[in-house]
Amino acid sequence: MAIIKDSSSNKIQHIYGGLNPDGSQWCGEGFKHYRLRQGLYLIEFDRPFANLPTPICTIFGPEWETFDKSISIVDIEQIQFV
Repeated sequence: MAIIKDSSSNKIQHIYGGLNPDGSQWCGEGFKHYRLRQGLYLIEFDRPFANLPTPICTIFGPEWETFDKSISIVDIEQIQFV
């Protein structure tokens, strides 16, 4: 997790990270992750956001292995998203 200042010098919370294809944590900090079932993960923040966060997710990998993949965020709360 990083606390950074925006253009108005307000402190904002920034969490980043990634998961490996097997579901293990690849990089990042400030969160825990739980595999609910294949392809469905709960991402829980160590420190809740003041308001609802804006998750940004992407799929990384060779294009021939990712054409049939997609990401959908189905629930967002101040402490987690699915």
